[in-house]
Amino acid sequence: MLQAIRDGFGRWVVAVILGLIAVSFIFWGVDPFNLVGPNFAAKVNGEEIPLEEFERNYQAEQTQFLNLYRIELDEDIRRELRAQVLERMIGQRALEQRVRERGYRASDARVVEQIMSNSLFQVGGQFSPDAYRGQLALQGFSPASFEELQRRALELRDLQNGVMLSSFVTPAEYRRYVELANQRREIAYALFSVDAFLDRVEVGDDEVAAHYEAHPDAYMTEEAVELEYVELRRSDIAEQIEVSEDELRAYYEQQRERFRSPEERRASHILIAPESGESDDDARARAEELLARIRDGEDFAALAAEHSDDPGSAASGGDLGWIGRGSLDPAFEETLYSLELGEVAGPVRTDFGWHIIRFDEVREGEERTFEEVRDELLTELRNERADDIYFERANRLGDLAFDEYDSLERVAEQLGLAVKRIERFPRSGDRSAFPNSAPVVDVVFGFEPLDIGINSELIELSDEHVVVVRVVDRFEPERRPLEEVADEIRETLERERAEQLADEAAAAFAAALPETLTAEFLGASTDASDSSATHDADAAAEEADGDAQSDDSPAARLAAEHGGMWHGPVKILRSDANVPSEIVAAAFGLSAPAEGEYVRRDVKMAAGDRALVVLAKVEPGNPDEVTLDRRSAVQQQLLRANANGELGGYVTAVRQQADVSVPPNVLDSY
Repeated sequence: MLQAIRDGFGRWVVAVILGLIAVSFIFWGVDPFNLVGPNFAAKVNGEEIPLEEFERNYQAEQTQFLNLYRIELDEDIRRELRAQVLERMIGQRALEQRVRERGYRASDARVVEQIMSNSLFQVGGQFSPDAYRGQLALQGFSPASFEELQRRALELRDLQNGVMLSSFVTPAEYRRYVELANQRREIAYALFSVDAFLDRVEVGDDEVAAHYEAHPDAYMTEEAVELEYVELRRSDIAEQIEVSEDELRAYYEQQRERFRSPEERRASHILIAPESGESDDDARARAEELLARIRDGEDFAALAAEHSDDPGSAASGGDLGWIGRGSLDPAFEETLYSLELGEVAGPVRTDFGWHIIRFDEVREGEERTFEEVRDELLTELRNERADDIYFERANRLGDLAFDEYDSLERVAEQLGLAVKRIERFPRSGDRSAFPNSAPVVDVVFGFEPLDIGINSELIELSDEHVVVVRVVDRFEPERRPLEEVADEIRETLERERAEQLADEAAAAFAAALPETLTAEFLGASTDASDSSATHDADAAAEEADGDAQSDDSPAARLAAEHGGMWHGPVKILRSDANVPSEIVAAAFGLSAPAEGEYVRRDVKMAAGDRALVVLAKVEPGNPDEVTLDRRSAVQQQLLRANANGELGGYVTAVRQQADVSVPPNVLDSY
């Protein structure tokens, strides 16, 4: 079957690594291709990892590291990077061997299905040989390598699913998670802002000059190049494509289902969950009794408020709001969508217990008209028709750049494109020219920087944007004049000294606090998490500042005497946006105090501010307060976390059981 694909579409090369292959990248971050060579970087259970393959992966890792951190790599960092890359490759090879041992196999038909179903190779929802050929031509791998990569990734996924699908979450795990995740902590804190101390600092011109002379390498221009480039965008091609009104209307009819919104139903329910020690049959009997009372005329909402075990809907008479298909348990939805308006049914069993369901209201599905979606369809159809042209012209651009290796003018002239210029393109990139600058930076400033006057290879910035660049000139870093950086230096020195004053003030405040704190000393308690329900973060923060300024507690007066601001006791959640994140993290990092006692911690903020946090009490989250829909989401989240943990443990175990040998000097840089 694979050979039939090749015969049908000619000699293929691979441009796109399908999402399926991300499995191997998630766990090892390496290129899973094998290249045969005479030397090896390691042996895993007797199987060699070719040295050439290891070096290629190391170079990719090194490039990524430099793009991310922009620092020089010393020998220790290089050795550590090499060790990390080799260890990931060893782990991958060991797992691939385990896949073979366990008999996981992917058939030719399955490999073909993955290739044909990938949306990147489709036009109008159908596999397009031309689009596929154009995508593949951007990279140049062989079809055999691609097919093998697909097969191995499918087999790895089968093993992964075998491990992950066996995971489960116990009720105790769920309860413990909610108790921790929804935990509230009552804290108070004094904040000593650097900005509050800036007006106490003066920096003279002589100090600025002295700092400038003492740090000659700190104020340099960035390495840059003068750059010419020719770019090709699919969107530019699409704009030039003519589409008739009849074609648009025909396309609308083909896509019409997309523009229909499904029916939604509003429902109310009463949830009866088995109580501790109660059988499921007894819980059902209680639900049937309530159903009978409803049918005898008792008020549904009143019974829901009194008896429902869903705290999220009980207070509103059991109202669940609007429900579309696929959003709740299938048994619940099947019953709801079988009811007549106003009808009540049940009991219906789900994982949460027994439900009595009432169908309250219906919202019919809607369909967007051709006129409403015309512009959207026009863009889509143009883009589809532009694909083949774009890939053909992108390939042509790459070929011409190679043939006309020292001139972009001749390349642009033959393609009808313009040569563009950037006077100073810095090592940090230029998002105004290239939103994704990293590939250009890598070519221009990488380990083998592009020679002056020579065209680059085709650089792919996105799946619809390619470019060829040419370096006209290079500008090495040079020292910026004092006049240009004086204000920058002055601001740096002022903040450094203000930070020192803030630190001293925080220390003096901490020393002045009574050894034994009391609620009267700290001030009245509020609930920061309540304000987040009705205010945005900025408004709530302003409100909190106002509360702090009007607080007349002993702690507030003491903080003000030392140049700080006191924020009286407030109850916070882990996700609280109304309190600085460093303070939230510090508060939840403290051990719970004994009853009537307080725990303190000094905090250094990211912006240089200082704080002193006082923890008064800890309140665990209440699992019974979690709404029905949120409960299901939390359980799924825990299930995924458990599954990932078990898979990670399995991978680690496979690696530890492997017989691994590494030749001397493999970790040394060359």
